[in-house]
Amino acid sequence: MLWPASVLGGLAGLTLASIPGALLGGLLGRWLDRRLQLHDWHDLRERLDGLSAEQRDARLLLQLLGRVAAADPQPAAAQRRLLAQEAQRLALDPALAREAFARGHEDLQLERTLRRLRQRPARIDSVLRACWRMAWAGGRCTPAARALLGVWAELLGRTPAQLAALEAAARGVALAAPAGDAYRQALQLLGVAADTPLAEIRQAYRRLRSRHHPDKLASADPVQLAQATEKTRQLQEAWELISVRHGRG
Repeated sequence: MLWPASVLGGLAGLTLASIPGALLGGLLGRWLDRRLQLHDWHDLRERLDGLSAEQRDARLLLQLLGRVAAADPQPAAAQRRLLAQEAQRLALDPALAREAFARGHEDLQLERTLRRLRQRPARIDSVLRACWRMAWAGGRCTPAARALLGVWAELLGRTPAQLAALEAAARGVALAAPAGDAYRQALQLLGVAADTPLAEIRQAYRRLRSRHHPDKLASADPVQLAQATEKTRQLQEAWELISVRHGRG
């Protein structure tokens, strides 16, 4: 990783005072990188763009919303209305909002954006709620959007239960699925019955997990990888719930 201030400081020091100057300049630049949270040249450009910290955070959110919208392009009109509402809520210039949204719509990776969000833990829940609102903009949430948010939540340190609570909050509904329903859903997911021996349930779980594991999709696109990761997570949760019910947790 090329820390921008470290590189610039080292080059400036080398020009002014040869090797000792390069070492001193690099150390000062490294301190500045940490101070300003500059991880690459993109971060440096954003620091020089004249935007406030709040505006940069707003742009970060809208990039993520653009990526969620890309997972379900059908309700485009509803997505544009929600984008306008979010831009107004964030007091962000509409043109800047559309630019950030379009950038996220085209960027299928967004690792840098998620990394920056991890550095702002207090904002994670509000960002995920906004992403859920975008996922449900058309009145339904596609499996691709749900899988994508599942992957993001894991990267951001949120559990499936926390993610479900954020979805419910975004939709304004109460959480459902009593314990009995969750157990029945787990059995259905693994394709077993309540009286199936635990050893056979374990075999079914391992077989399904092997079939859907993301490592078998190395050449797949990001959405397929996200779906496989989400499916693997669901299988893991189903197995844990059933094994606990059978007294093997």
